[in-house]
Amino acid sequence: MQFGDLKPSGFYAKPLAQLKLFWFCTPEYLAKNPELQNPNSEILQKHVTFYHVQENFPATLYMTEEDNIPRPIVFNKANQLEDVLLIRDMIANGYGVTLLPEIYCRPLCEQGKLVQIAPNIKVTPDVKIYAVYASKTSQSPRVKAILNFMEELTQQYFSGD
Repeated sequence: MQFGDLKPSGFYAKPLAQLKLFWFCTPEYLAKNPELQNPNSEILQKHVTFYHVQENFPATLYMTEEDNIPRPIVFNKANQLEDVLLIRDMIANGYGVTLLPEIYCRPLCEQGKLVQIAPNIKVTPDVKIYAVYASKTSQSPRVKAILNFMEELTQQYFSGD
């Protein structure tokens, strides 16, 4: 699986979902930093400690507040990592704020370990997630079955079934 569009290569990509990005931190971090209860983009960016980046991720993300003016997101003092689960786990251990797809944070939000913050600050563009496989012409029945299974699971997850 991969985030973002597939660059030209010998691989193929089957679209699975389009994901929105949201801001997350722990309830404890939020309690210690009351300015995050209703932050503006400047305050929010100061608290980001880790963020996800990879080659095929959108080059520039934008945040839009109530004024509807998109502003580029810049994390000057944050650590960039390619591992979304590592980022999520660092934030769940109290290391600031991050911007991730909800799909990765939902279980920890349900357990009360993470909370979504700043719902007034929207992030664009959405991030696409794909199943990547080697060759369209040599798809074995197993590869087709796995791709269909991944698509089914993704649809069930987002429909709440």
